[in-house]
Amino acid sequence: MTGAHPDEIAALRLRFGPEVWHRICRHLDGIAIGSTVAALTKAGVLSTLERAAAPLDIDALAAAHQSPRGCFHLAMRLLEEQGWVERAGAGEGGRKTVGLTAAGRGWLPYAGAYANSAAALAVAQDLFTALVRGTGFDQRRLRVMHEAIPATGDVAERVRDHQWGALAAAAASGLYRSGRIDDNGSAAAAAFAVLRHQGWATAEPGALSDAGRLALEWSAQYDHSISYFPTFAAIEERLFPSAAARQRETSDLDRHLDRRLDIDFSGNVFSRTCRDSFFELALPLFDMPLAGQPAAIIDTGAGDGSLLRELYGAIRDRTRRGQALTAQPLTMVGVEPSAIAREVMARSLADAGVPAIVVDGDIADPAAIADRLAPHGVDFAAALHVCKSVIHDRLYRPCDQSQAALTTLPWPPSDAVFVAEDDTLISHAALQADLIRHFRTWRPWIAQQGMIVIEVHTVPAELIAAHEGSNVMTGLDASHGYSHQYLVERPTYLRAAAEAGLSASATRALAAEMLGTPIMTIDHWWPTQVARRSA
Repeated sequence: MTGAHPDEIAALRLRFGPEVWHRICRHLDGIAIGSTVAALTKAGVLSTLERAAAPLDIDALAAAHQSPRGCFHLAMRLLEEQGWVERAGAGEGGRKTVGLTAAGRGWLPYAGAYANSAAALAVAQDLFTALVRGTGFDQRRLRVMHEAIPATGDVAERVRDHQWGALAAAAASGLYRSGRIDDNGSAAAAAFAVLRHQGWATAEPGALSDAGRLALEWSAQYDHSISYFPTFAAIEERLFPSAAARQRETSDLDRHLDRRLDIDFSGNVFSRTCRDSFFELALPLFDMPLAGQPAAIIDTGAGDGSLLRELYGAIRDRTRRGQALTAQPLTMVGVEPSAIAREVMARSLADAGVPAIVVDGDIADPAAIADRLAPHGVDFAAALHVCKSVIHDRLYRPCDQSQAALTTLPWPPSDAVFVAEDDTLISHAALQADLIRHFRTWRPWIAQQGMIVIEVHTVPAELIAAHEGSNVMTGLDASHGYSHQYLVERPTYLRAAAEAGLSASATRALAAEMLGTPIMTIDHWWPTQVARRSA
């Protein structure tokens, strides 16, 4: 830890906040797109775009380079989020054509600078691990970044930030998490060498600059991207698979994720970003007449249990139910498909004295969860259901038209890209049908207490490009897209819920400051015919 006093951090934020945030955002962009750019450059895709006198058909371009449509469409969207290409037309994957923008042609001479991105990700992963575990690290491995870009100007500076993104993230987060700022070990020395390159450390050994102290305080911003280092390191094989890779069974694909870091990041997001707004929706339920209150709260996709732990404490200390817990106990139930997350969650809830049940389960199959909880005496239909950032992580299952039952009303426009488990492209209509089915599957189970859902949304690519260097969306779209998760825009999400017969009795919109529109929302969903209000 830096050990800085909150007032000191507030002063640093006033002085260096915009500068540090700008660099962090560009680091995150570099982590997200570096290996994609390297793969596209190596395969000749960028050269093809450079030679084209008019926009090219995305599907034809993917076919010409033997690239799976899903990953290829996603790669084109990520370039658009950087302002380097423009996609247009209505296609199955959101857009039909792609062409370089003027900014993209100005950036293209630097595309070769991303060639070592996969190698840099591997070095960064090892540096982060060495810092957290307190093991040694060979500083000579930083030579992977020694080829400098001599040019000046915003484009060159931006590319340099992209190049150093993974190592800067590993150094800042690793030092902060480990508290090894005063450590003289080889890993700490390497981390400070990286931070000096960012202007975040001084020439004095182990000394942070003022901007660097703020960067370390904000280093949790890097953790989501760090957890996906293995995903980003494998992009070339995903975009341009070898013959052996093309023969793999879908079941052999894994998500290349540091699960422990990912669930830790998710817990931090709840505590720092969502908690107060979530409590505004949840706590009034526990000030209502006791006879009508839920006997259990079930969090499906509970991660490390942060939501359950903090919600139980707030109910205990701040509500009418909290004064009656002896007579009317409240059971917290954590449902998680990840064995790692279940282990972390069970220990965390037990340490906090929270009466809890932890079970395996998938949000795509609520009936199976209900069956699993019945022997524990938990009435699944009478519980308050909650979940955070897990609907977009459900397993996609194709629907037939009878299951979808889509209306003829037009859907809101979308240019999101959805990648199937085999890296092919999921059409918007198919993804929408699956989302409708998901909401319908849950509708019978939430009629008594509803379901409070925290969800992340993507936004149009051109909006992300317009705010380059001041938002984290490219990293979110890349990590979710390449790992077969399905972020949709807020209007699409609302339309699917409505088609499924759900209505929100209360809503909160969060994280709108980056892009002028929320990228996270909280809704208390009920079947539309249920008139009860939660707030």
